[in-house]
Amino acid sequence: MELVRVVDKNLPEIGIQFNTEKEIYFNKDNAAMVSFREITGVSNISCHYEDVEEPVLKVVFAHHDPSQIEKLKELLASQPNAKFVSFIHSEKTLYEILPKGISKGTALCKMAELLGVDKNKTIAVGDYYNDLSMIKTAKCGIAVANAADEVKAVADYVTVSNNEDAIATIIEGIEQGKFNI
Repeated sequence: MELVRVVDKNLPEIGIQFNTEKEIYFNKDNAAMVSFREITGVSNISCHYEDVEEPVLKVVFAHHDPSQIEKLKELLASQPNAKFVSFIHSEKTLYEILPKGISKGTALCKMAELLGVDKNKTIAVGDYYNDLSMIKTAKCGIAVANAADEVKAVADYVTVSNNEDAIATIIEGIEQGKFNI
């Protein structure tokens, strides 16, 4: 909460969103948050961040201007409590705070364990920095064609863009034995 207060005070134009187990709360709106809701179809549950009573799983900051995201990253990195959490750029307009040690890679391992699936039989598909750990962890990591270069670099395969039915293309590829899993 201290990091959120610092951002709100020093970068008031940054949008703030709290994700809990049950809801996504839009605590401070801006154009990037509006765009996020339009793209995802998430309901606009609005409240001040101090009023969220549920445990917060992650905090999402948003702004359309990359220079504002860079200022945000610098501000957060300079805070003493930054060492207790993880930060990830989840898309060009979004920057997140997560509990230390939590990533899509750790989530993939946990899901495989819960489902009784051998981790060596997993496939992960992604496009941005928050997908890196998952793609590296999976037996078969696939980047979409419009993924960030860093994601493509660690992927085992690159497929069509996420705007061209990438998942359907991957499923067809699995059925045809094109992917080494």
